[in-house]
Amino acid sequence: YLRSVYYAIVGMSTVGYGDIKPDPSNMLETNFSSCMILFGGLLLPAIVGGLASLMADLNKDIREYRAKFSELRLSMQRQKLNQPLQHALLQYHNYIWTRQNGADELLSLAASTLPHTLRARVCVAIRLPVLTRCPIFESCTEVIKRAIALYLMPETYSEGDLVIQFGDHGEAMHFLLTGTVQVVAENNVTIYATLKAGCYFGE
Repeated sequence: YLRSVYYAIVGMSTVGYGDIKPDPSNMLETNFSSCMILFGGLLLPAIVGGLASLMADLNKDIREYRAKFSELRLSMQRQKLNQPLQHALLQYHNYIWTRQNGADELLSLAASTLPHTLRARVCVAIRLPVLTRCPIFESCTEVIKRAIALYLMPETYSEGDLVIQFGDHGEAMHFLLTGTVQVVAENNVTIYATLKAGCYFGE
């Protein structure tokens, strides 16, 4: 009976006849071969399925990026934006995706669906370290820092963007997390300073 089970497994798994053939007189070898064929038959689909799932996840990110890119392009065309502005928006969209792989899901979640108390905890956990590194807030209590952290808003700029222009009314303080910012004169030629990650301005 067990030998019949072996041949049935070999036939159903299509591993062929003759390539894997135990000694007919040795039932232990026959049973072992049957188990190995069954194990191999189950393992191969699991590996192939895992690789297929991984490729599907990678393609999902690419599809989402292309869908957002196409939606943005069509929206700009409907609004009849000029070409330089369209180019700037597309460049910014591409920059955000390549640097951050899309929007920051945690910040988006904190800004929308979470209840107020949980949203406040998430915002403080993300933004409080920024204030802690700033000397201006060294004398502030932890309560004040947490209150200020709730009002910090993330902003992303692409290369060449103006953060603050001469003559603008200053209403915000900026903390530089990544990248660099140049402080230039009105002639847009003279560079007074180059600020790097960890610096702040606008105070």
